[in-house]
Amino acid sequence: MDAVYKEDPATIRARSRATLAGYGLESGEIDRWQNTPVLSPTRQLLLLKAAAVLNGVDGRGELFRRAMGLTSDAEAQVYLQSVGLLVLAHRKQAIVAIVPGVWLPAGRRADGHIIVCGAFESVYWTAEVASGEQQIRQALPQGAGARELWLAGTVSAWARAELQARGWQLEAPVP
Repeated sequence: MDAVYKEDPATIRARSRATLAGYGLESGEIDRWQNTPVLSPTRQLLLLKAAAVLNGVDGRGELFRRAMGLTSDAEAQVYLQSVGLLVLAHRKQAIVAIVPGVWLPAGRRADGHIIVCGAFESVYWTAEVASGEQQIRQALPQGAGARELWLAGTVSAWARAELQARGWQLEAPVP
């Protein structure tokens, strides 16, 4: 993080470009990511650092592609914290690939087990949550193994029951 305060911004951007290209992003995608309004230099470095911790995980470019679609500070904060949960899940048991097409950070373990991470302050069972869960489930690869949902905040009893009834194992990690 010292780079944000001590290095020339052009140097940071050039180093980021090389890293992102190594993750499979094309030049236009890199430009878009570097110029996403809600991704301040600090947030960009936090995401780059998280991706570096996921060394050896295939598809890390997906983390940056999803970040390009963030539209608010609150959404960016939740996304970065959710990526942090994915890092915790990886430390607990290795993730081998980022799952593409899921709007929350998601990974797959070698045994096919899927981990989806959401750093929400609280989760209640609402029509919006039910719809989001269905979208995530439909975006997962066919034949995926067991599904874990890592949540950082509280989960109402009703939401917990509904998510478990839909096949999710809930995790509430303590960093």
